[in-house]
Amino acid sequence: MIQNSNFIQINPMTLSRDDCHLIIRRFLNAEDTPGDFDAKSNQFTVHDVENHHFKAKYKDHMGRMCYNMTFENPDFQYMIEKCDASFPKSEEFMRVSFIQIIEYPDGSFIPFHQDLDEDSATSIVFLNDDFHGGSLICDGIIIPPDQGTMVSFNNSGQRWHGTVPVMGNPRYILAFWFDRGDIEDFDQVHNA
Repeated sequence: MIQNSNFIQINPMTLSRDDCHLIIRRFLNAEDTPGDFDAKSNQFTVHDVENHHFKAKYKDHMGRMCYNMTFENPDFQYMIEKCDASFPKSEEFMRVSFIQIIEYPDGSFIPFHQDLDEDSATSIVFLNDDFHGGSLICDGIIIPPDQGTMVSFNNSGQRWHGTVPVMGNPRYILAFWFDRGDIEDFDQVHNA
């Protein structure tokens, strides 16, 4: 199915509270990665590429802790298996290209932005809701955090989205970015 118009899909209870806690624990147990974050390019450079080419955990220029995963990381497939049934079944959500678990500490937020041009869609799962603020805003629609809920929107490279500041406890999210990949793989990816 090809989706030409913009949409936002909200799936409550994509993950159970226990699954959310387990994912946060995986994040907290992941070791920080030695490297350097360049705020200008918004890129993290790993010092030891041999041992960290498939994952990196670091503090970005906004004070958020980010745990990046690529397909070589066993956590990557685990996250997809947990959430695949809730991803929209359209061309934009064909292939997960990148996954992050992000911790937003007290006072942090993400300003309004558009994702990379090659990103066709984004899905975000709220892993906790024991804080104030932290609502996601996409195209002016305010989506309050509710633990285990997935919010998905297509055309993320052309749509403005961001969050309001987090107050109190840290906010944890699981974020998926998609690209269109090979259209012939669509049925294989979503009918496996």
